[in-house]
Amino acid sequence: MYAVVTVASLFVIFAAQLLLSIVVSDGAYQISSLQDKQKELLRTQDFLNESLQKLDSTQNLTNQAAHLGMVPNGSPLALDLATGGVFALPGSSDPTDCGGACNLVTNALVTGIPLVGTTPAASTPAQGNAATPPAAATVAPQTEQAPVVSDGLPAPMTH
Repeated sequence: MYAVVTVASLFVIFAAQLLLSIVVSDGAYQISSLQDKQKELLRTQDFLNESLQKLDSTQNLTNQAAHLGMVPNGSPLALDLATGGVFALPGSSDPTDCGGACNLVTNALVTGIPLVGTTPAASTPAQGNAATPPAAATVAPQTEQAPVVSDGLPAPMTH
């Protein structure tokens, strides 16, 4: 009887060890799978951060503003809070020198970004070039009615 109990307990111990080994290896595969997903998500996050930095770049904002017809202020002023006086800022740019674009530092990464109000297929290939000003005739006037908010106040149409 002692021999049967000993052999049965050995089989139970071996079965328990086998099941624990299977559970640990399954956990290792799950960890490996989750680490691969984490790497993929980190790459996606890096790509989206890079795209956001391209859209947030000074060159892209300058191109978009010039496309919308905005020009830089030739004589910007600042307010001195201590005295309440107004003074001119040093190094003011002259908008006549750069044709209204003033994108003096070009960025090759923003050449594929479509301009505001255009479709990606209709964007110009030279939008990242500071020497060629964007065409102002591409902006169509809007004739839509102002939408009404729930409380009845009209909202202005803006670009």
